[in-house]
Amino acid sequence: MYGIHQLNSGEKLANRSQTPLLSLKPGQLFSGKVVKHYPEQLAALSIRGMTVIAKLETPVTAGSSYWFMVREGQDLPRLQIVQPDSPQTTLLPEALGGSKLPTSKEAHTLINQLKTSGIPFSLNQLTDGINLLKTNSVPSKIGMETIGSMIRQQLPLTSSVYHALASLQQTDGLTNSLEAITQAFKGTNKAESVDVLQSMLQRTQGPTTRSPIDHLIRTVIDPNTDQESKQAAIRVLAKLEWPQITPTTTSSELLTKWNVKDASSNGSLLDQILPNRADQKEIHVKWATIFEGISHAKEKEIIQSALRHSVSQTVVADGKQSTFANQLIDLIKLVGYQDEANLHDVKTTPPSIKNILIQLMNDGSTTEVRSQAEQALHKITGHQIQSLPSDSFLHLLIQLPIKLGEYQTDMTMQWQGKKQEDGTLNPDNCRLLFFLELERIKETMIQVTIQEKGCPCYGNQSNG
Repeated sequence: MYGIHQLNSGEKLANRSQTPLLSLKPGQLFSGKVVKHYPEQLAALSIRGMTVIAKLETPVTAGSSYWFMVREGQDLPRLQIVQPDSPQTTLLPEALGGSKLPTSKEAHTLINQLKTSGIPFSLNQLTDGINLLKTNSVPSKIGMETIGSMIRQQLPLTSSVYHALASLQQTDGLTNSLEAITQAFKGTNKAESVDVLQSMLQRTQGPTTRSPIDHLIRTVIDPNTDQESKQAAIRVLAKLEWPQITPTTTSSELLTKWNVKDASSNGSLLDQILPNRADQKEIHVKWATIFEGISHAKEKEIIQSALRHSVSQTVVADGKQSTFANQLIDLIKLVGYQDEANLHDVKTTPPSIKNILIQLMNDGSTTEVRSQAEQALHKITGHQIQSLPSDSFLHLLIQLPIKLGEYQTDMTMQWQGKKQEDGTLNPDNCRLLFFLELERIKETMIQVTIQEKGCPCYGNQSNG
């Protein structure tokens, strides 16, 4: 899925702001460069691209790099010089005065990872991180990145947190894990929990969708559309390499060729006019990058209109019609992201997917089912951990199973908002991202930015 497994590393989305940019605590080790000296043993250090003023116990040469240990971590940190540092040197146990520095291959790799990332760490964190890596339950690269993220965010280095966060960097989404559970019970006497799980997946209906190409066709053949818009739609179809359409093709020519009598029909015009599925696929692949070659204002307007009309404004799920916003709230509850918040009212709280997964892990299911349930549970828990609030920001990161028409997929949503001095959210400083795997245009990102009560929406698709 588009960037979903990269959320922890921040390659696609910003990490949550759980802690200050650099928080130094007594006993931590880190590598830094001495930039400048000041009176009274003060020095400016460069750490992870930031400049920190600290008090050094021993004078050292400006312009050189060293390993430091934090002795005091208050407003003005007091640091002990451990040993000189360079790309060729390794942190040595004897430099720590007999402290038990792990010397295994995993320790060497993890120390270099933390050093490169500029993450201060304690010996206890290093030892706990190495023990987690030795379980071999997570690929080495993902494991290293996850340990670094946990130490940076000051999360407990426990097996449950480790596996929950590592699961977010795996490529399989929540829907795949849930469907694998139901498949494992095919041909057997299904457990009651799986029946409930299947019924829950039926309640994940999203807004109905249609191909945006349909709207381009309607624009061309609708007698109420002005000629400028018709010709702009034709030029877009030509850029999509629609068979036998050029930028100079006229709407009257296409009306004769297509022979569509009613543009208001709710059926798929694309299926009527271009029934060949291979041709449709080629056009949808090109649609994924259509914005890259568009400079004409009218063509942009037509494309944006096609995107708007490709998704309905309401959702019909579980026999009830509601807005998509309300359906999102229901899906968040259905998955179980609010289970812990509702512990005080368990009797009136409906069962969630998370609750069913826990039952499957404990009701004597097969090893395969328990493994799939554990993976899905890790993903939900990992998103909950990444959504913990901070003093300055509110950060929400969740993945929801969603059904678009007959296509079951995942939608990952990241919401970031900055808090004001009184603790309320600043409406002028919010950001909302949606990541979707769509049936036709595949990997898609939608960014919604709220600024001064305006809400521009930008879409981006990847050919991945």
